[in-house]
Amino acid sequence: MGMNFLYFRYQKVWLIRKLGILILLFALTNCITPYQSYIPASNEIAYLKKAIRSPLTFLVPEGKEDEYWARANSFIAQYSGMRIQIANEYTIETYGPISIAYGYSAIKIFDSDGLKIKVNCSSEIDFPEEDRNAHIFSYYIQTGQIIEKFLGMSTDFSPQRENNFSKYY
Repeated sequence: MGMNFLYFRYQKVWLIRKLGILILLFALTNCITPYQSYIPASNEIAYLKKAIRSPLTFLVPEGKEDEYWARANSFIAQYSGMRIQIANEYTIETYGPISIAYGYSAIKIFDSDGLKIKVNCSSEIDFPEEDRNAHIFSYYIQTGQIIEKFLGMSTDFSPQRENNFSKYY
């Protein structure tokens, strides 16, 4: 009886361990989804086209100076991965970017045409998204429109995503 009891107890422990491993593997495989290609909707494509064509240095319409500067300030405060280092009436700039965080700057330029704002986006590593983010920043200052999902997409390094977006702009 003693030997039989130990054998069944060993079988029970072995079965519970195997069942636990199977449950863990099942849970892990359900958490991992295969890469799915993202195709933007038509309104998102139109937005990207407009944003990408937005100049990085642009003339501010007369009477819109405060509104544009407030948008620049709010964009940097809300969407930059870095804290604001300088914020005055002529410059808004974050600390230098580290890792995959983006740093932004907006500078007022006064010339014979009037007030212009020059924007920039940078990262420690040269991501292709820097230029796109700078254009989205510029477009936001001028229009107040943004589609947030297109900012900071640099964490997705899959070549499929780059191929999907490159045909739209």
